[in-house]
Amino acid sequence: MVSKREENSENKFRRITHFVRENFDQAAIITALVSLSINGGEKILSTEESVVLAALRRSAKKFENASLEEISEILNSYDENQIPGLVNNVKGILFELEFVEIENNDGDSIFAYQFEQTNYPTYDVQLIDEQTGEIAEIQLKATNSASYVKSWMDEHGDNIVVTDEVAEELGLEGVGISNEELEVKVEDFLEKIK
Repeated sequence: MVSKREENSENKFRRITHFVRENFDQAAIITALVSLSINGGEKILSTEESVVLAALRRSAKKFENASLEEISEILNSYDENQIPGLVNNVKGILFELEFVEIENNDGDSIFAYQFEQTNYPTYDVQLIDEQTGEIAEIQLKATNSASYVKSWMDEHGDNIVVTDEVAEELGLEGVGISNEELEVKVEDFLEKIK
């Protein structure tokens, strides 16, 4: 027999999960529409480029509402030493976006979403199991440095997902996302926008 309190808790969980799922879909649609509107019909971004643009927008306030022309001006004002840091930051956010997309379309009961803040302490993504109500937070690392990942794991535990290169090196399960591919996507996109 389910108590009234358990029933209310379960209903609340379902409402929260539904809200997150609905807002995630809306955010993806809004990102696509914003991408189309700022291009003014001149350049239509591919789906992949739109996702990289969404990652770039999450990377810094100055990119959040900037048009592609304004982003181009900002990027052209950077010196060569600033670009690698931007690439790494955007690459990490792109990894989060791609991971969330994979997790939410794999057919299981676990739903993933990014925290609203890009600087949320310690973790990047929250996982909610719609069947059990269990919630877990995980860190994602888009890197080729196994020592960097091991250092993080020594301090925080194994709530981590890494790109395939490091997953293979450390004997972890990969998710089908390569650090090298992420880097190429970001570099190509930034070069195109510049």
